[in-house]
Amino acid sequence: MNITPSLYSFWGKANSNHTPNIPTSVHPALCHMLDVGLVSQALLEQTSATLNELLLRHLHGSVTEKIKWLAFIVALHDLGKISPGFQAKRRDLIQSLPDEFAFSVHGDEPDHGRVTFNTLPELLESMNLCSRPVGKLLARTIAAHHGQFHAVQNRQKRKNSGQGAWNTTRTEIVKALLTVFELPLQPIPWNTDLTTDFLITLAGLTTVADWIGSDASQFDYVGDTLPLDLSHYAKTRLKIARCLVKQLHLKQPTVISTVAGDFKQLFALEKPNECQQVSLAIAQQLAGAASLIIIETPMGSGKTEAALNVSDWWLRAMGAEGIYYALPTQATANQLFKRVEQFISRNPAIEAGAELHLLHAYAELQDHYQQLQLMAIDNDESATVKASHWFISKKRGLLSPFAVGTVDQALLGALQVRHLFVRLYGLAGKVVIIDEVHAYDTYTSKLLDRLLTWLAYLNTSVILLSATLPEKRRRELLQAYVPQLALAAQPQYPGELASIGTDNNSFKR
Repeated sequence: MNITPSLYSFWGKANSNHTPNIPTSVHPALCHMLDVGLVSQALLEQTSATLNELLLRHLHGSVTEKIKWLAFIVALHDLGKISPGFQAKRRDLIQSLPDEFAFSVHGDEPDHGRVTFNTLPELLESMNLCSRPVGKLLARTIAAHHGQFHAVQNRQKRKNSGQGAWNTTRTEIVKALLTVFELPLQPIPWNTDLTTDFLITLAGLTTVADWIGSDASQFDYVGDTLPLDLSHYAKTRLKIARCLVKQLHLKQPTVISTVAGDFKQLFALEKPNECQQVSLAIAQQLAGAASLIIIETPMGSGKTEAALNVSDWWLRAMGAEGIYYALPTQATANQLFKRVEQFISRNPAIEAGAELHLLHAYAELQDHYQQLQLMAIDNDESATVKASHWFISKKRGLLSPFAVGTVDQALLGALQVRHLFVRLYGLAGKVVIIDEVHAYDTYTSKLLDRLLTWLAYLNTSVILLSATLPEKRRRELLQAYVPQLALAAQPQYPGELASIGTDNNSFKR
């Protein structure tokens, strides 16, 4: 593959230059962008059909072609590193730049994400890849990979992103990425307007791919081994990416069998009670679409087992990616953690070694959770459940296939906080169980309503558990998930109430 050698001169990643007698190891921006794009390709190849539908439906072509277009878009996330300010952050590397760039480097670094946001729309339009409005949406989405969406700035307030030769180099890098992904220099084949759920999911995908692709222990820096055979490099890095994604079980279906688990085996109970039987019957009626079920029965009536039994059905029948079980307090989350572990360990449909994490501020102090982490470190092949270190970061926990934690971990996806889209991406395609719904105050309840709206957009099924709910609150919850849902008379208590998000149907028991 013929790549202009000067394209490798612009650094993207570099080790510290403060270690004496050790030469600085550098990774070109082009190589890092390609690494991240290939990780996103691996994620999309292995992602469940439920989540992929959110992304792939916006493009024409075969599944392979759609995945390559999205991987190419994700790879553009760090195009802003081809700018005077970013390159000036490592003065010791300036000498590797061609002369026309070295003389224009300055220390005015405006945040390379913002450079991507400012320059990418015009570049994509000039190359006839998409219109300026679509380019703006894509640029805002992928440039947010450091945690927040950039706001539009007045042109007078913009810092210098680099013009002339800098623009030319950015264009050449885009062409190089198209070549590597075997894509034509023609308009991206969109078949519909870009929707909010697509953009939020794409932002989450980009960020997670960047986290993985930035791990130098897996994606080592090429240093002085230049120029590269970029085609061979891409094939090698794609193998690494596929292996890592599979190893972490990221955004994949969590079952290895569609055979139903025996209730007695799953829960060590003789047989399901009426609440548990009816809940499963309703779930089976709703198969095929993301749904919301409210189980409203007194304490001690088996709501936890009912919810997990329904989740088991959705994991197998709909290819859901896992479960997040949210509770109001750390104490209740700690108590339920072992019960969920037992459910996973006893479930013959779930592959041994499944990831399970405890998510709240003091989770690290829980002895049993620490034991699961040690099993992962020791690579204990006998472990039916483990907790790999990669998910321990507070921003990564919801990416784990299975997790138990406090409800705030999910509610942060409905707030304007950093990396909110990663939390939503982590929940997308899962089954989300929210317990003790009646216990939340007005503020938390409003956040829950907003979260339910997002989860409906993201094809995420939800189970709400409560001892009792006022009729008004019950309606608010259902209509937060499906705003246009018309509800009939108040159902009898105790009972279950469910709605299908896509078909706008309701069933009551």
